[in-house]
Amino acid sequence: MVIEKFEEHRKRRLLQVFFLTEAVLLIEVIHRLFAAETLALELSVALLLSALLLSPVWFLARRNALKLATQWLLVGLTLLVTTLLWVFNGLSDEALLGYPCILVFAALMGLRRTFLALTVLMVVNMLALGYSNDMQWLTHTPMQSSIHSALLLCLILLLLASSVWLMIGDLNQLVLALRAENSRVHQSQQQIRQLINHDALTQLPNRIVAREKFAQALQQVQQPGELVVLMFIDLDNFKHVNDSLGHHAGDLLLQAVARQLRSHLRAADLVCRISGDEFLVLAGSFHQDTEVQQLASKLLSAVATPVPLETTTFSPTCSIGVALYPRDGDNFDVLCQKADMAMYQAKAGGRNHCVFFADSMSQQTDLTFSLLNDLKKALAEQQFELYYQPQYQLSDGQISGAEALLRWHHPSRGMVPPALFIPLAEQCGLMADIGNWVLRQACLDCARWNQHCRQPVRVAVNISQTQLIRRALDQDVLAALQHSALPGALLELELTESMLVEDAAQLQQVIHHLRSAGVHFSIDDFGTGYSNLAYLQDFALELLKIDQSFTQKLLDDHRSKAVVTAIIQLAHSLNLQCVAEGVENADTLAVLQQLGCEKGQGYHWAKPEPFTAILCRLQAADPIDLPGTAGTLQKT
Repeated sequence: MVIEKFEEHRKRRLLQVFFLTEAVLLIEVIHRLFAAETLALELSVALLLSALLLSPVWFLARRNALKLATQWLLVGLTLLVTTLLWVFNGLSDEALLGYPCILVFAALMGLRRTFLALTVLMVVNMLALGYSNDMQWLTHTPMQSSIHSALLLCLILLLLASSVWLMIGDLNQLVLALRAENSRVHQSQQQIRQLINHDALTQLPNRIVAREKFAQALQQVQQPGELVVLMFIDLDNFKHVNDSLGHHAGDLLLQAVARQLRSHLRAADLVCRISGDEFLVLAGSFHQDTEVQQLASKLLSAVATPVPLETTTFSPTCSIGVALYPRDGDNFDVLCQKADMAMYQAKAGGRNHCVFFADSMSQQTDLTFSLLNDLKKALAEQQFELYYQPQYQLSDGQISGAEALLRWHHPSRGMVPPALFIPLAEQCGLMADIGNWVLRQACLDCARWNQHCRQPVRVAVNISQTQLIRRALDQDVLAALQHSALPGALLELELTESMLVEDAAQLQQVIHHLRSAGVHFSIDDFGTGYSNLAYLQDFALELLKIDQSFTQKLLDDHRSKAVVTAIIQLAHSLNLQCVAEGVENADTLAVLQQLGCEKGQGYHWAKPEPFTAILCRLQAADPIDLPGTAGTLQKT
C-alpha cells in the first residue's frame, strides 16, 4: 500500500514537471515567432521539435513506466540545452540556466544515478565550450541583454522555482509523515507494553509486573521483621458460572471482582490477574500476622459483593492462600508456589476462607508429586491388587456377593491408602484406565471363585464418572465378561448419584444395553448425594447401598436411624433391595434386620481381603450365624 502511494506520487510529480516544461517551451516558441530577431525562426522550430520529442513522456507515464519516462524527459532537456549552448551563444546563452533546472528535476524524482550522470555531462560540456572558445575552434558572440532574453530567463527561473517549490512540499510532507509514523510507533509501543504487562479483560497488571513490584518492595523494606505479603486468590466454583450462565457472564464476574479487589487495597498495594479466575495480591509494610489476616478478611468480604450477571445476581466467594517474606522465602517464584499451596488448602478446607502457608503443606505437595509420578508406572508394573469385602444376606447369613476394592502396593512405600491415590488418579486422568483394569480383574476373580462355590456369588465393581465419559463403558463391560467367561448376572456395577443426574442420557443407554446382558446395577453411598430422586424412576436399578456414615450412627443418633428407615422404606416401595455398608457389631445388625434391610457388609463379618482369603471364605461349608437364623458364625 505504501509503495503504491509512493509510485502514484512520483507519477503526479513527473507529469507536473512535464507540463511545466512543455508550457515553457511553447511560450518561448510563440514569443520567438513574434520577435524581430536574427535566427528567431530557426530557434522556434528547434524548440517546437524539442517539445514534440518530449511528448512520449506523457504516454510512458500513463503506462506507469515512470523510470523510463523520467529519464526520457531529463535526457531530452539536457540534449536541448546542450545543443542551444553550442549553436547559439555558448556559455553566455540564457539556456545555460536550464542545467540547474534539470538537476532539480532529477533530484525531485529521486534518480540518484541519473542526477550524477547528468551533472558530469553538464560539467564536461561547459568545460568543452570554454576550451573551444579559448582555442578559437569555435567562436560565440556574447549575448546582449534585451526584453526577449529577460523573458526567457524569467520562464526558466519560474520553472526552476516551481520545481524547488514542489521539492520543498515533498520534504514537508515527508517530515509530517515521519512525525506521524513516529507518533504511531510510540503509541504502538505503549499498546504492546500494555498488552505485555496487563490483562486484556480486567486491565490488571500480570505476573511480569508483579515480579518487578516484588523486587521493588524488597528494596523498600526498612525495619527488621517487616513483612511483604503474597496472596493467591482463586474464585470458588467459577466453572459453574461459565457452564450455567456462559463465558460472557464469567467475564463480567471477573471484571467485577477485579474492581472490588482494586478498590479495597491501598494505593501502594498491587493486584494482578494471573490466569483464569486466579488473582495475586502483593502488599507490604506489615508487622504481624493479624494485620495480614485483617486484609484477607476484607478481601473475602469484597469479593463476596453481589454481582449482577445477565438475568440473575451472583454472590461469589474465594479461597485465599498467603505466603510471607521473609518467613516463607525471599524469592518471588517460591513465594508464589507456597501461596498457591496454601490456597489449595483453603479450598480443601471448605473454601471461602484464608490459609497461611505452613511447611507441612510443602511436604504434602512433595509427597503428592512423587505419588503422581509413581502412579503412572503402577498400572504398567502391576502394582495394583483387588481386595474383596463380602456381602451377606441378613435373612440366612449366606454370602451373596463381594465388593471389589482397589489397593496399591507401592514398591517402597508399602500399601498406599485409596483415599490418597484415587483422587490423584482422577486428577491426572488415569482413573478411566485403572477402572477398566479393575473391571477386567474383578470379572476374572469372580469367574474363578464361582468354580468353587455351592451357590452363585456375584462381584460388585465401582464405576467412576471418568470411565463413563472417556471410555465406551458398555463395550468395556461386555469385553470383560467375554474375556473372563463370566455370566452377566454375576456382575453388579455400582454407580454414584451424581452420575445418574449429570450423565443421565448417556447412562440410560449404557444401562439398557448391559441389562440385556444380565448385568445388575446399584447406587453406591445412597443419601449422600443429590436430593432429586426422580432418577430412581428413570433407571432400571435394583439395589440401594446405605452409606456407612448413617449405618455407624444407627444406635446412637435418632436422626441417622430415621434416614436409614426412610431409605429402606423408599427402596421397598420401588421394589428395590438395600445393602447396608459399615455394619460393625451385632446390635447394628439386629436393628437393620428389624427395619427390613436385605443385605449388609462390614467389619462385623470381614474386612476387605485378598482373593485367596475371599476364596477360602466362599469355600466354607456353613453359613454365618445371624440373630434369628440357624448356623454357626464363620470366624475371620
